[in-house]
Amino acid sequence: LMATYHSVKMQGFGDVGLDGKGKHAQYPANASSEDLEGFRKAQVLSAEEMKQVMMYLTSEKVMRMNRGVTESVMLHDDLEMDNLFVDRKSAKISSIIDWADLHCGPRSEDFARLYCRLHPEPNCWKALLAGYSKRATPPPMEEIELR
Repeated sequence: LMATYHSVKMQGFGDVGLDGKGKHAQYPANASSEDLEGFRKAQVLSAEEMKQVMMYLTSEKVMRMNRGVTESVMLHDDLEMDNLFVDRKSAKISSIIDWADLHCGPRSEDFARLYCRLHPEPNCWKALLAGYSKRATPPPMEEIELR
């Protein structure tokens, strides 16, 4: 399903306005203080690990890399177990709910947040990436249903 909604190309970056476009013309060069604070509050890392993450996210290397981002797609930004419906027969995700944090940016944001929130086992992560990569061509728009 991530590949499906990631196939929706967006204009701009950040929160989506009433016009359906991101509020920023360019991807932010550095993480906002709100993003960093939210990451800290999630408490998924030790204090030392958090210090290292903060140093990395605010480094010139990351800011230079972020300035080069041009792709903008639909992002969920809140992928966690409570927002995923799983089909009992196939054991596959059938629906994603809670699109309140919808915004647009590079697809890597969803992967990074998903990894940090779920801490998937290596085999699970490999399966997710393999399933994602099978979706080589974008689906028809009628397949995309937001609830």
